[in-house]
Parts: sequence; structure tokens; C-alpha cells
Amino acid sequence: MKFTNSFSIFGERTLEFLEKKPPIPLILAGWNFSEDWQKKERWLNTLSWAKEMHCDFLIPELDPNEKYKG
Repeated sequence: MKFTNSFSIFGERTLEFLEKKPPIPLILAGWNFSEDWQKKERWLNTLSWAKEMHCDFLIPELDPNEKYKG
């Protein structure tokens, strides 16, 4: 199972990650048919999840010119 293996790098916390999965990203048509506020809300939920799971260090800081300006 690729999903399980990809989270195995977190050791003991693997089960916790599998029990509380991150918000589903807006991909493909979901991005095209979503309003800007929905995109922002989903991203903030993702950041919140990452902080709660202590893996926010995996999310790089972006320069202002790299950020979405919807």
C-alpha cells in the first residue's frame, strides 16, 4: 500500500497520520470550479493539519511572487 509506505518515514506517528488524513487538495477540475475563498480555506486547513501533526516543516516558505493571487 503506497499511502501507508509514504507515511512510514514518521515512525511511531504513522498510525496517527492514517487516522487523521489531511484535507483533500483541490486538484484538476476541483481547482477550476472552486472560488478563491474556497482555495484559501482549503490551504489554511491544510496548514492547520500540518501544524497539528508536527510536520509543517515539510511545507516550504514561498516568496510573495510565488504565491497564488486569486
